[in-house]
Amino acid sequence: MEISTTKFGTIQIDDNKVIVFDNGILGFEQNKRFVIFSTNAMSKFYWLQSVDEPDLALACMDPLNVCDDYSPKIDQSVFDELQVVDNNILVLCVVVIPADIAKATVNLAAPIIINVEKQKALQVVLQNDKYNPRHLVFK
Repeated sequence: MEISTTKFGTIQIDDNKVIVFDNGILGFEQNKRFVIFSTNAMSKFYWLQSVDEPDLALACMDPLNVCDDYSPKIDQSVFDELQVVDNNILVLCVVVIPADIAKATVNLAAPIIINVEKQKALQVVLQNDKYNPRHLVFK
């Protein structure tokens, strides 16, 4: 499948790699289908690109890259909704990259949980204040 993107032009993706967010992503609830890719194999950043909205691409990263002890308490209902059977999940957090990249932040308070096998995902808003929604990426 080919998708058009504003940031990356036309990209080729495997239909089996489309991730479905039944509830969308915070602020973008109407967008349900995304693909994850990296523009550089050595980068710690990924792009979560909407399949249906060319302008919508969110920078993401593995939260363990900035918080060694990241272990949010996720309710079992999230895993049930995503049909997780063998804990084959990927956790990503959205990154905000301002003009001054040194001030980039990652939202540790609302991780994206992805069932890798089913290609289903859900963004979870944590119910505690242990994790900062504006955690600095670069210290």
